Amino acid sequence: MFLVRTIRDGAPLWRGSLVLAVLCALHFSAAFLTPALFVAGWHCRKTRGAGSAIVALFLFSSATVLILWSIGFDILTYASAASYNALPLSEPSSNLVAYSSFSLAHLGDLLNAVLLSSPLALIVLPSLRFRDLWSDGVGIMLLSLSGGALVFLAIANPEIGAFRDWDVLSLPALPLLLLTDTPGPQEIQTIRAL
Repeated sequence: MFLVRTIRDGAPLWRGSLVLAVLCALHFSAAFLTPALFVAGWHCRKTRGAGSAIVALFLFSSATVLILWSIGFDILTYASAASYNALPLSEPSSNLVAYSSFSLAHLGDLLNAVLLSSPLALIVLPSLRFRDLWSDGVGIMLLSLSGGALVFLAIANPEIGAFRDWDVLSLPALPLLLLTDTPGPQEIQTIRAL
């Protein structure tokens, strides 16, 4: 919401930066939402200047580190074990990994998961022209939100419960569903005329 207001209304970017910093400190998968912050920063520089966008991005990174430091989180220890949380590129070496990153079973599992969590997106998005999604800053931001979340789901090793946790797909489902309502060029011209 804060990032949409930054793009549409020229609102300050620091609010979205702080909210994203808290989200990233609460769960590291939220780090895959940061491309949307860069898209909003790119639009912010047009209205408020590049300095405002750089300050907001610095605020995001420093607030995230400060929150993690204040709760006693050891970033180096976590980073050393981070590769365990990703799917392997080659064949799985343990029974905690269902498949490799590039296997057809993995691709089918992801497609099935997206179909379960946001079927409307799979029905509507292929019918949209890609340039219509790029015509609006909010559309670009939603694409970056969805893309980052889908990359996370493609590389993460789902080892809790079933091999693919369906509820984790709610992360990209919301921006994907919002993309289905992204206005086309004619609708944008009508909105601007109002």
